[in-house]
Amino acid sequence: MNDFQSPQLRVKERLTSIDFTVFGELAQVKQKGEILGATGSHFEKAHFGAFIWHLIGYERHIKDKMGQQLSIQERASRYVEAFLCLCRLGWYKEAKSLFSLPLEIHDPTSLPLHKQLRIWGRYEEGIKLCKELLGNLDNETDFLCLSELGYMYRELGQFDQAKNYAEKLLSLAEQLNNPLWKARGKGNIATIDGIQGEYLSAEIGLNEVLNLAEIIPDCDEKFEIINVAYLNLGNCYGYQGKIDQTIACLEKYLKWAEKIKNLIYQAIALRNLGEAHRRINDLNQAIDYTQRSLNLSEQITDEAGIILSLGNLASIYGQQANFQEPEKYFKQQKKKALAISDVASVAHACAGLGEIYSITRKDDLAYQYLNQALDIALDIGERYIELETLIVLAEFEEKTHDLKSAINHWQQALNLSEKLNILSHKENCEQNLERLLNPN
Repeated sequence: MNDFQSPQLRVKERLTSIDFTVFGELAQVKQKGEILGATGSHFEKAHFGAFIWHLIGYERHIKDKMGQQLSIQERASRYVEAFLCLCRLGWYKEAKSLFSLPLEIHDPTSLPLHKQLRIWGRYEEGIKLCKELLGNLDNETDFLCLSELGYMYRELGQFDQAKNYAEKLLSLAEQLNNPLWKARGKGNIATIDGIQGEYLSAEIGLNEVLNLAEIIPDCDEKFEIINVAYLNLGNCYGYQGKIDQTIACLEKYLKWAEKIKNLIYQAIALRNLGEAHRRINDLNQAIDYTQRSLNLSEQITDEAGIILSLGNLASIYGQQANFQEPEKYFKQQKKKALAISDVASVAHACAGLGEIYSITRKDDLAYQYLNQALDIALDIGERYIELETLIVLAEFEEKTHDLKSAINHWQQALNLSEKLNILSHKENCEQNLERLLNPN
């Protein structure tokens, strides 16, 4: 029997076990597959067979070969492979359904594939999915893909690519005269300008977004755009050391979030206010704002918000030199992050624990956690966590008199800070390298 036909025949035996209704438009795949079984080429049969086998694994009760229930990470990997099978067959409409299908199929509040990959830091897979869909369906799909591509390349520190996709998004919005999309495009470009140190352009662009939003009818996407604009404007002031303006911006943001009664945005505003007060060493205020943010996130069961607030509380208590509290909060952050496969936050917690153990001279634990954080950051392409961890690791190696490794990690941190255009870190790395390389 032809090997290409075998998967199709095996698939037919299992089609009846799948509840296709939970997949929406993907139910059409079953009908197309039955036609392919009779008339399709070997290539089409093979790819359809691969797709269906992956689809079977999405059902929550299906287990792997060892009898274990599939983790959400494993299911996501199956989504990605199945998505690519559909695209190879030119079934882009069905592929988009899979792209937007919640990972927990029977839980409509679960995040769709493309968003979950981004949250996990699996940017390369997310980029691959968006590039497959881009230009193959409609303007709405192109807008979504361009927006996602710009975000993911920005997170990878590839700012030229990120800005290229942001500009394409803005061009599409202007062609269609869509003010909502125009606000998103302008906001994305301004955000990149801020990261690259073009602060005046960023401030002008973000204020344009807030002004443009005033003429757009209320909707969830408008609120998301305003939310991001306030956050990035606050960050832009923060990059310049203008903490008073950061706080004023975030207080305005908090009032807006309260006005529209959005508890998630309120929690974000409070958390960022806590971080701003931490930067000026107003630690009691920082703890108050961050604790309020944590309480709100717990009230609405926002796991991502809880994880971020726990990490921020740990950092604030660490600044107070109260090392039992940060150890407690970083461990809570790590546990919660592992529970939802938030790999980037696991790396953040490990880096935090490594720094605490370095300060308290628990050298074996410090080395273990710092290297774990660095390995995760490198694996998922989380460049900012990688940079912070390299700096802490270099400082730790100096303390333990491993100067060769310290110089190597300071050099890596310098190269990365230049790529990410973080001037304060760049100067810090240069000064430490000069001190170690030229001790006299």
